Amino acid sequence: MLSNLLPDNANSVLYYPNLGYSLTPLTERRLPDFLRIRNSVREHLHDKREFSLEEAREWLPTATTSYHLVETANGVIGYIREKRLSHDELQLGVDIAPEFQGMGHGKKIWQSLICYLFSETKLQRISLRVLESNLRAHQLYASLGFQESLELSNLGADKYLYIERDWNLGLTYDQP
Repeated sequence: MLSNLLPDNANSVLYYPNLGYSLTPLTERRLPDFLRIRNSVREHLHDKREFSLEEAREWLPTATTSYHLVETANGVIGYIREKRLSHDELQLGVDIAPEFQGMGHGKKIWQSLICYLFSETKLQRISLRVLESNLRAHQLYASLGFQESLELSNLGADKYLYIERDWNLGLTYDQP
C-alpha cells in the first residue's frame, strides 16, 4: 500500500514536511538501521529473537510484510510494518527506537498514517496486533481511537485492535 505510492525513481515513499518525517522502503543496504531498532525493541515484539545481519539478509527477500524506515533530520528513528489482510484492510505496526520513545513520534506517525490511508485510499479498516503486556502501546492506541476485536483477542497473548474509516480526531492529511 505505502510502496504503491513510490515514484519509479524516488527513494522516499512519503514525506511529511510539517512533521519532519520521511518513509523509505527497507532495502538490504538499510538493514543495519532496521536491525538496530528491531533488536532494541524486541521485548515488545511477538518474535523476541535477536537477529544478525546475515539472518536478516536471508529473511528480507522472503518477507511477507513490507517495511519502511521512518527518518528525521536525526536519522532513522523507527520503522513501519505493513501487511495487506484484504482488499479493504491493512495491518500496520510502528516501532520507535528507545532513544526516541516518549517524544510523541509514535503518535504523530500513527495520526499521519491513519489520516493519509483513510483520505487517499479505499481502505475501510486499519488493524494491528499488540502484546497484552505492552501497556504503553495500549494507551497510545486507545488515544487514537483503536478498538479491541474481542473475537480475535481471545485466541492468545495478543490483543487485536482496529480502527474504521469513519475515524476522525479533527485532523486532516497534510499532503507530502
